[in-house]
Amino acid sequence: MKRKLAKLMSVFLVLCTVLTAISSGITGASAAGSPIPVVYIEGAGATIYADTYDRNSEQLNSDGPIPEGMINSIISQLAKPLLDAYLKNDFTDYCDKLVELFEPYYSRMALDENGEPSNGAGNKCRQTLPTRNTYKNGYGVFDYTVTYDWRLDPFETARYLNDYINRVKEITGSGKVDIVCRCLGVNIFLAYVAQYGSDSINKCIMYAGGLRGFEYCGALFSGQVEVDSDSLERYVNSSMSGDDDTQRILKAIVQVANTSFMLKWGVKEVMDFYEKIYENVTPRLLRESHGSFPSYWSMVPVEYYDAAKELNFGKEPEKYAGMIEKCDRYHNEVAMHVDDLINGMIENGVEVYNVAKYGFQHIPINRGSEYQSDNTVGLISSSDGATVSETTKRLSDSYINAAEEKGTSKYISVDRCVDASTCLLPDHTWFVKNLEHDNMPRCMEYDLFTTIFNSSDYMTVFDDPAHPQYMLFNRDSKTLSPLTAENCITDEEKKMQSDYTGSTELLLNKLIAAIRNIVDIIKNFIKTIIGAAKG
Repeated sequence: MKRKLAKLMSVFLVLCTVLTAISSGITGASAAGSPIPVVYIEGAGATIYADTYDRNSEQLNSDGPIPEGMINSIISQLAKPLLDAYLKNDFTDYCDKLVELFEPYYSRMALDENGEPSNGAGNKCRQTLPTRNTYKNGYGVFDYTVTYDWRLDPFETARYLNDYINRVKEITGSGKVDIVCRCLGVNIFLAYVAQYGSDSINKCIMYAGGLRGFEYCGALFSGQVEVDSDSLERYVNSSMSGDDDTQRILKAIVQVANTSFMLKWGVKEVMDFYEKIYENVTPRLLRESHGSFPSYWSMVPVEYYDAAKELNFGKEPEKYAGMIEKCDRYHNEVAMHVDDLINGMIENGVEVYNVAKYGFQHIPINRGSEYQSDNTVGLISSSDGATVSETTKRLSDSYINAAEEKGTSKYISVDRCVDASTCLLPDHTWFVKNLEHDNMPRCMEYDLFTTIFNSSDYMTVFDDPAHPQYMLFNRDSKTLSPLTAENCITDEEKKMQSDYTGSTELLLNKLIAAIRNIVDIIKNFIKTIIGAAKG
């Protein structure tokens, strides 16, 4: 059946589609706020044009879902090679066909073997330095937005950022600028600090960054994909927010499968298949898509880096020498020294703040996916070291008691999901619950960011009762409020909440409830058909 085969291929579709889960920054009218000009460094996602200097040329971004017609065509063309591969126990031809079919869709944005745009594509037509002072009762976060070719070497983009910052200082007459950097923009900013220092920076807010890397990038780039069935079930429940019959059936099937351990078996079968082909497929697909971007290599966590480099470039190091040099530079000068760079800024008088987000199931393809995340980057990474619970669990009573004895319990969230005392900047790291990775609502600018920028001293999470360490994002009103015992259980958590203790009674009740759900759906469907026939 096509859907089953599509599920079997899901890990490999992820190789290409999930890498663009990181959204670009928003733009628009700015709120008055900071007394110092703010430079906002976007995340990945700005439009890549076929002609760098022509905004009317073809847009090459392959960041949407693969067209359904294309998926159906690929599945039909792969059916025979897959059968032959199992009969012969040789997957070479299957891998060749898989790469042949996917490569055209993703290769339009690919860089060359040196990590450079050799086909004239890019977005430099939007890379223009600012020309006027935008001050109007303060500077807004988006007044000076840095848009860049997010595929390129972070150090190359850092050179452009340096020119941009110097231009802002020149036209505003300010000796320093404030920084807001988001997602990949955090990597760009750290490369800037490593290359140029922090003398031009007054305050910096890092938002939803992968300070310890993006775990899914590491898993995909290194071939070390791991799928946890419980995390997969939560991810399905979270992703399917609707209540139509199709989604209810799929949720129930996954629930039954996981309860009866069939899902674990299915995951094992998919992973066995993945093990047969990843060495042949992964580097070829990545080198013709996001794996050709030095910027995405900057998101590979340190613990995955050597294995990822060996898998993708180990057989042809001379051919990819230019690419390896770019990747190694970021790894050695930035990724290995993130904490040193941040502490160096603080020693230089820069006020460094961090905003991390949580309350969502992580993409379930890497080890540690069971822990708190913003659905794209794990909270341990984005907070640079917080101690966090599994997504549907809480820090244990013994952990809480030990924190109380140490005097660090003030850093623990009221929902008992996070302990900020262990992160790099425990007094300057805010946590926002119920806000996904790709969402940066305007209340962040009008509310938290403006408060930070207008603080006269190095603001801490304990200075303002309206902006404590733990905040909640209200999706309906699009506002921030303190996280409390009354509001800390979100609708998102309720969707994911399950008890995986494994007791016979709980498993049986869960299985029965899921089967009843399916039976009710079938009954309603039959009633609808009978009613239509009578009418």
